[in-house]
Amino acid sequence: MLPWQYAMAAACGLVIVATVIWLYARHRASYPGIRTTVALFTGISLLIQLIPVAPPRLLPLTGMVDTAVQYGQSVYSWGGGFDADEFSAMPSVHVGWALIVAIAVITVSRSRWRWLAAAYPVLTLLVVVVTANHFWLDGIVAALLVVLVLVVQRTTGGLRSGKSSEGSQVKPVRGQMSVRS
Repeated sequence: MLPWQYAMAAACGLVIVATVIWLYARHRASYPGIRTTVALFTGISLLIQLIPVAPPRLLPLTGMVDTAVQYGQSVYSWGGGFDADEFSAMPSVHVGWALIVAIAVITVSRSRWRWLAAAYPVLTLLVVVVTANHFWLDGIVAALLVVLVLVVQRTTGGLRSGKSSEGSQVKPVRGQMSVRS
């Protein structure tokens, strides 16, 4: 595996975890919404991945080379007790997580550098396609799924984001208490 592939492979899981921890520690009000987005996106993606879809590296007619296998770094030949699913290419969870991280950083941070986070999902998509782990469509579907999850959260009033709609709040009734014996 080439050095930039190591970086992207390690970053995938670590960056989403670090982002959620950062939100919890520094931006508590934004934490529940992003946490729910990560959970819903990941859960829906895993359900979709029950339908086997081969990545380009497993289709010999595409002419794409699995660079991880070529350089002896494939998680599919590791055999260390973890059996990765080689047929779970659609949607790309890596691209979806990268997009969620970018959305979180851009919406929560006030630094002028926050816009650099927009490059993260683009680079992730590029790496997973160049390494023959995903087709472009896998990343596009992941992005559409993230958008769908965000729209559902917004239309349902936050969906455990710590926000509740004004109309659904229970208002106490004073002086009218019924006790049954």
